Amino acid sequence: MGIPVCISTQSVTTVEEIRDGAPSASLWFQLYVWKNRDLSRSLLERVGKAGVTTLVVTADTLVVTADTPVGPKREYNQRNGFSIPIKPSGRLAWDVVTHPRWLCGVLLRYMVTTGMPTYGHYPQEFRSRVTRPSVAEDVRLENHLNWDDIRDLRRWWRGKLLIKGVLSLRDALKAKEVGADGVVVSAHGARNLDAAPAPIAVLPHIADVLGDKLEILADSGVVRGSDILKYIGSGATSVMVGRLPLWGLAAGGEAGAYALLTMLREEIDITLTMLGIRAPAETRTLATGR
Repeated sequence: MGIPVCISTQSVTTVEEIRDGAPSASLWFQLYVWKNRDLSRSLLERVGKAGVTTLVVTADTLVVTADTPVGPKREYNQRNGFSIPIKPSGRLAWDVVTHPRWLCGVLLRYMVTTGMPTYGHYPQEFRSRVTRPSVAEDVRLENHLNWDDIRDLRRWWRGKLLIKGVLSLRDALKAKEVGADGVVVSAHGARNLDAAPAPIAVLPHIADVLGDKLEILADSGVVRGSDILKYIGSGATSVMVGRLPLWGLAAGGEAGAYALLTMLREEIDITLTMLGIRAPAETRTLATGR
């Protein structure tokens, strides 16, 4: 569909496997910085070799997640019995056996080919199964990430660099100062801190000041094509919709993911028609009058 996909540091499938399976795809990489900076740098070198690309074919894009210094308190996960690492339970076992298509098509396929899934981007000596905690200090997520780290990443990474989790003009200005190519105005889907400002509330001010100096992306709370247009009308150049294709994938495999992205595009078209405009960028004119 021509939509870039952003691969996480903590994904089970590696960026190399994804590149092999989709040679022409536009791949980005979302970096969670580890305590051991040398290992983080080695990961970036590995990702660069895999040809991670952005919307501009000749460039590379690294998305640094800067809004998760500690593990958040997600009570809905506690109620649902979900955790990382995954903990066996009677409820989990029942959930698995009552979904035979997933059991046979996903879990058993892993067990037969590669065994229990692991965090594919972790160094081999620190790679643990999703059912075991990663206790090594070297690969703990950095809880003291700072602007000097971003400067280091800027030196290490030759392509485009975005900082994800920006919710203030001050931080957006600082991102520009240290050499970032853009920011993602994001509240991590409202899953980290429920008292954080909504991205839609701070995005217009950031866009007014820096819209012609930085690439400004947005995410969080997108469930409709019209939500995408709200962000673009507020100053975003593009919008990240990570959870939606995953919901489609869980419900119906590849066809489900495709159906959900198709639904978003149809909703965008309908909304544009209702507004009497031709392109998403024109929503900014409607919102600002200029």
